[in-house]
Amino acid sequence: MQTPEPMPQEPKARLLVGSIFESLRDLTQNMPNIPCKQCGHPLVLHDGHDGSSTSTKPDSPPHIKTEPHIEIRQGLSTPSNELVGSISGSPSLPPGDADELPAELCHRESTVRKIVQKLMEGESVLIWGMKGTGKTTLANCMYEILISENWKVILIPSMPDATKKKVEEILLEHARDKFSGSTNEDLLKDLIFIIDEAQDSLKTSRLRSAWSNLIKASQSSDAGPRFCIISDQGVVPESNTVFADLPEVSHLPTHASGDGQSSLFFTIADFEEYFQRNRGLFGFELDQEAACHVYWLTAGHPTILKLIMHYIKIRINQADAENLTPMRTLSRPDVMAIMHNEDKLFSYLGGNVYPGELARVSKPVVQVFKKLLDSPEEKIGWSAAPKSAIEKCFSSGLIIYEIDENMDENDPGRDFFRFPSPLHAKWAQWYHKIETGVYAGELSP
Repeated sequence: MQTPEPMPQEPKARLLVGSIFESLRDLTQNMPNIPCKQCGHPLVLHDGHDGSSTSTKPDSPPHIKTEPHIEIRQGLSTPSNELVGSISGSPSLPPGDADELPAELCHRESTVRKIVQKLMEGESVLIWGMKGTGKTTLANCMYEILISENWKVILIPSMPDATKKKVEEILLEHARDKFSGSTNEDLLKDLIFIIDEAQDSLKTSRLRSAWSNLIKASQSSDAGPRFCIISDQGVVPESNTVFADLPEVSHLPTHASGDGQSSLFFTIADFEEYFQRNRGLFGFELDQEAACHVYWLTAGHPTILKLIMHYIKIRINQADAENLTPMRTLSRPDVMAIMHNEDKLFSYLGGNVYPGELARVSKPVVQVFKKLLDSPEEKIGWSAAPKSAIEKCFSSGLIIYEIDENMDENDPGRDFFRFPSPLHAKWAQWYHKIETGVYAGELSP
């Protein structure tokens, strides 16, 4: 459905998306979607990279900066001083609630189609990530597509921990409610289960083994149920379980157990769709480098991206309240100036950067954060901290796990962990007041 055009008497707010996204798409051509050896971000974000090596540097400054470990630590010497002055005295804002902010949904058509195709082909899928990363939106979109194409599908909004009932019994109850009059064998034949909020049924090895047995049984049968399991918690693959080989979708396409294409965070195409749908709601324009900066900073995190755009809008409205300055086109230095005050920015973002208390109170988690912030390349291996601490951070979505496919399988540096986005890294430094000689600077790439 197309966004209706604003009435003629209304001021038109637009984002300069045409050239921005043409540039972004140009960057993705002929480039492998693998992490750069030097900065850890996907090579598709490197302007001027020919895809031949993970260490090639661009000949000219890229539009999307992808080496924050260098420049974010240097800071920006003159971040649009005029704008900084105009908003420096503005009052702090209460924490933002993304659910209350007006916005058109991004339907994630490409991502949804890829996952649905796996289910149609008889595979089961695990989707997991932090709260606010669009998992329920994906579940509803998948359900609508499957129903429209006449597949037998059941959407379970929440899965209990199966301590009193077996997983099979819970699934059968939902199946009987929707397809009454069938035998148990008929019910489970060719059914697709989409199970949202399944984390309670994945908490322990015993609970996971029930899922593992079900999935293995369906994989060994020509006709059996398929499962799309959606969780706030990830699963560290255990030996001899189905989760070691189960296709996964997590925060970024570069997720170690992913397919290199699907992700919870917005892809460049999703980013374009979101802005096209909502360009009339912002009340300001972004030039090419400003839009690229917002995408780089958030890595496409759906909720944070939405809140950042509304934070910019609020700050602009506060600055313009007295003199009614006409709507401006914001540059990258303007955006950085608006986010210059980290106390105000992170207070507004509230618990949306890292939901829950784990990232705030756990001493082992803070130690992992410190190790990452002290790393010149913003990434660490398994040996950087106790394995239990890294596993906890990973399974909770506080850090992401990636593999450098260009390194030998036996090289211990092949597996590495990093922050989900530059904004998450800066939050960890800000919240825990971590002082490091390596990671110092402003919210700049």
